[in-house]
Amino acid sequence: MTVFSEGTPPQLKGMTAAAAGIALINTIGSIGSFLGPYVMGLGQDWTGNVIVPLLFIAGVAVAGALAALAIPRTRTNPEHVDEGCETALKPANQGKAGVQ
Repeated sequence: MTVFSEGTPPQLKGMTAAAAGIALINTIGSIGSFLGPYVMGLGQDWTGNVIVPLLFIAGVAVAGALAALAIPRTRTNPEHVDEGCETALKPANQGKAGVQ
């Protein structure tokens, strides 16, 4: 454990992990949308048709789906997952005396 992870509340760790997951998905999508046309162009130049590069891209997509299915679905601390979501969505001034 690092020094920073020891002092952060569980709610913040859940939100940080969610943000990191969304960023990872966005990055993979951006890389795929950048490389896709190049793979299609090179494959079409090398083979003379579009079937082979399309099959290659489809194979990469299927391999990614199988890799995602192979990841075990476990939670490290399920007690704080629900609490973190509820407390993260509460307004900041809730519970203070005199604040409407």
